[in-house]
Amino acid sequence: MVAKGKNAWKPAPRKRAVSTALRSYAAFASSAARGAVRIVPE
Repeated sequence: MVAKGKNAWKPAPRKRAVSTALRSYAAFASSAARGAVRIVPE
């Protein structure tokens, strides 16, 4: 593969609805590399 720098493919910007549940999960989820488990603050 050839690196294209500024000419590399990028997805088009889009507006999409993100549910409150998904926002909540994202706020407490760890990295996907760790299994994306929830981190519950104490």
